[in-house]
Amino acid sequence: MLDAKLVAIILAASTAGAWTQREAIVKQWQIYVQKKPVATQTVIYTWTDKAGVVHYDSRPENQQSQELVIDTAQITPLASPPPPLKKVEEPKPKLALAELREELERQRQQMQEAKLQRILQE
Repeated sequence: MLDAKLVAIILAASTAGAWTQREAIVKQWQIYVQKKPVATQTVIYTWTDKAGVVHYDSRPENQQSQELVIDTAQITPLASPPPPLKKVEEPKPKLALAELREELERQRQQMQEAKLQRILQE
């Protein structure tokens, strides 16, 4: 319940001169909010079906549902996942293929020249 001082200030604010009491109202409201306990528990229901699968829900599904009280203040948030890895670019196969063709062409020319040299020596 609201304390008597807060009620008196709210009543005074609702009458003439509300702006003069504004700071006092805000201060008392902040004190009231800080005193108010925060709900840290939640209720869920659990049951096991005929297949042996365990189910959880916010409302009871049947008479076999068991109430389970969870203290949410004890739950720690999950860490955010790491950023995705940067993709390493592989060399383009077209360039490697072109270089391979050039190398084969050089080797063919060298073989041709070696063959021509042998023919000329005979």
